Amino acid sequence: MKAGPGLSIGAGAALLALPFLTGNTYLHHLMVLWMLYALLAMSLNIVIGYLGELNFGHAAFFGIGAYTTAILATRFGVPAILGLIAAAVAAGSFGLLIGYVALRIRGPQFAILTLGFGSILYTIANYWIDLTRGPMGISNLPLFSLAPGWMVLESARGSYLLVTTCVLACAYACHALTRSSTGRAFIAVRENERLAASIGIDVFRTKLLGFVVATALAGVGGALYAHYIRVVTPELLGVQYMVAMIIIVVVGGRGTIVGPILGAFIYVALLEALRAFGPLRMVTFSVLLTASVIFLPAGLAGHRGEAAAPEPCGGRIMTQAPLIATTGLIRRFGGLVAVNSVDLQIARGEIVGLIGPNGAGKTTLFNLLAGSLPPSDGRITFDGQDCSLHTAAQMARLGLTRTFQITSLFPALSVLDNVITATYRGARTGWFAALRHSAAFVREEQAVRQLACDTLDFCGLGARQHILADSLSYGEQRQLEIAIALAAQPRLLLLDEPAAGMNPEEAQRLVGMIRAIRDRGITVLLVEHHMRVVLAVCDRVIVLDHGVKIAEGAPHAVIRDPEVIRVYLGREPAHA
Repeated sequence: MKAGPGLSIGAGAALLALPFLTGNTYLHHLMVLWMLYALLAMSLNIVIGYLGELNFGHAAFFGIGAYTTAILATRFGVPAILGLIAAAVAAGSFGLLIGYVALRIRGPQFAILTLGFGSILYTIANYWIDLTRGPMGISNLPLFSLAPGWMVLESARGSYLLVTTCVLACAYACHALTRSSTGRAFIAVRENERLAASIGIDVFRTKLLGFVVATALAGVGGALYAHYIRVVTPELLGVQYMVAMIIIVVVGGRGTIVGPILGAFIYVALLEALRAFGPLRMVTFSVLLTASVIFLPAGLAGHRGEAAAPEPCGGRIMTQAPLIATTGLIRRFGGLVAVNSVDLQIARGEIVGLIGPNGAGKTTLFNLLAGSLPPSDGRITFDGQDCSLHTAAQMARLGLTRTFQITSLFPALSVLDNVITATYRGARTGWFAALRHSAAFVREEQAVRQLACDTLDFCGLGARQHILADSLSYGEQRQLEIAIALAAQPRLLLLDEPAAGMNPEEAQRLVGMIRAIRDRGITVLLVEHHMRVVLAVCDRVIVLDHGVKIAEGAPHAVIRDPEVIRVYLGREPAHA
C-alpha cells in the first residue's frame, strides 16, 4: 500500500523529532549511525533495486567521498560544505569512469569487476602513505559546519538532524524518480533489457546515469561519515561496509523507498542488542539475517501481491512510398548465411506476412529490421533514412516497435505500469520535472495514464490493469505484449508469431485486433505459422527459405506457388 503525502510528511517529522525524545547521547550516536547507513543503502539501492545490477564495489565510492573531504579539510582548509560537494563530484566521476567500462558487461562479470575496483582502491589507500597516511588514516577532521564558523555540529543530535534531512531529501528524490519517465526507464531495464530497448530506452545510458547518481550519493554519505567520526581509514573501502550495505538493502527491501531506512534500523539495532552475546555476536547476527532472507525474500518493505490500483482512467492509409526497405540484406553467423541478399519494401498502411519453414531466417530478418542485430552487408532504410547500423532503441525512437517470439513483458509490474512504461519515447519531462512537480509534468502524467488506459481497452485488457503481468494467462500476456508495443506509438509494428499458442477463438480476436491496428494508421509486418491468420489479415506475403526470398505476392496466390508448396511440404505440387 502506498503512503499518501500526509503520512509521508508525518513520518519525516517523526524521524526529525526522535532525538528530542531522549537526552541519552549514546542513543543519539546510534541514531546518527542508523541514518548514515540508511543513506549509504539508498545509494546502493539505486543500483541493486532500480537497475538490477549487483555492485560489490560500492563501498569504494563511500571511501572516495570520505577521503576527498578529509584531504581537502586537513591539508587545504576547505570548508566541510564545499568538501561535501567535492566528495559527490569525485565519487560520481569515478562512477562515470568505472560504469562506462563495467556496465558494458553483465551478470557475475559486472559484480567481479566492481569488486576488483574496490580492492584496488583499498590497496591504494593502504600504501599511498603521502596522500592517505596508509593504515594510520587521516584524523582530526573538523566537525561539520554549514558555513565557516557558523552552525558547527558539535553534538550527535545536530549531526542526526543534518544526516536525517539528507535521508529525507534522498527519499523524496527516489519517490520522484519512480514517478518519472527516467525512473520507469530504470525499472524497465531492470525487468527486461531487450524489451526496454524495443520501446526506445537506451539501456547503457540509462544504467550509466543511475550508476553515476548512486556513486555520487555514496560520496556524500562518505563525507558526512568522515566529518562525524573525524577519522578516515582504509577500512571504509573494505568488505565490512560493502557487506553492511548489501545486507541493509536486502533485508529492507530492494527497489523500495523506505526499505533502506528499515533495513538500516534493523542492522544497527541488532548489532547493538547482540553485544551481550560476546564472541557469538556475529554468528547470532548471521543466523537472524539468514532467517529474514528465507522468510521475507522481498524484504521488510517488499511485497508481491496484487498491484495497487492507480487513479481511474478516464482507416487504412495505403501509399506507394515504402516505409521500410532493404537492399541486398545479408546476415552471416560464421559460415552460415541466415539472411541472403533479401530485398523487400513495405508501404505505409500495409499488413505484410513473412512466412517460411523453421530455420528459414524469419526471426533473423526481424532482428535486423528492429536493430537487434547489425547486418553483415546490405542496407536498411526507414522512411528514407539509412538506419543499417541503428540499435534497437534508435529504431524504436524512429517509430519501429516489435513483439517477440517468446513473450516478453515487465513481469514484476502491473499490467497498467507495463503499458505506462512503454510510453517512454513520447516523454518530454523527466526526473527534475518530477522533483518540482511542475505543471508540465502533471499534464504529461495524466496524458500518459489516459493513453495507457485507452491502449489496454483497445487490446481487451482494461479490466485486468491492476494485476501483475506475470499473473495473466498466456493469451492475455500476448495481448499485453501488443499493448506495450502500441503504447510506444509506432509507425511500423513487427509482430513475431503473435498467434503462437492461441486457441481458434483467441486467434480470431487477434485477426480483428491486427485489422484495427492498421485502421489506426500503423503498418504491420508479422511472422506467423498460423496460416488462417495470415490469409485473413495480410495484404501481401513474403516467403523465405534458407534466408532467401523465394516468393512474394497476394496471400492466396503465394500459397499456391509451386516453389512454396515444395518448401513447405517437401514434394512437388502435383502430389501436394
